[in-house]
Amino acid sequence: MGVDFIHSQDERRLNDQPDCARCLKFYASCFTILLHITKQIEKMAKTRIAFLALSLIGFLFSCMEVEKPVTLASALMDKKITMTSSSVEKLNVVIYLITVDPVEGELLAKAMNFEGKEIGRAKQMLNLGKDESKLITFTFGPELKLDQVAKYVIDFRKQ
Repeated sequence: MGVDFIHSQDERRLNDQPDCARCLKFYASCFTILLHITKQIEKMAKTRIAFLALSLIGFLFSCMEVEKPVTLASALMDKKITMTSSSVEKLNVVIYLITVDPVEGELLAKAMNFEGKEIGRAKQMLNLGKDESKLITFTFGPELKLDQVAKYVIDFRKQ
């Protein structure tokens, strides 16, 4: 009986352990999952590389177009005229002016080069009452070479 009891315990231990087929299925499943995860990581890495490359290209293109400042000359400040916003798009300069006192006259938008010399001019008539505001657009002619413009200065024509 003693030998039979030991023999039956060995059989139970063998039956409790996974057989080779179950081991192979388990390892195959693990390998498949690991392969899938590796492919996903590769896709994510490629996506990250593509995103970084596109971001770099976008950054370079945004840096190529330098925004040109728009400032008011002292003659406008003397007349208590302030500018709250400005934008430049190709040949158009748009400004928003606010007055304290009534003002009437001609505004000049001067395109200045990098040496501080005037290279273009556009004008608009201004007629504002006390505490009024207005959005004004200056349009320069097509002869203005935009790559030579460093800044725009808004001035009041002296009479």
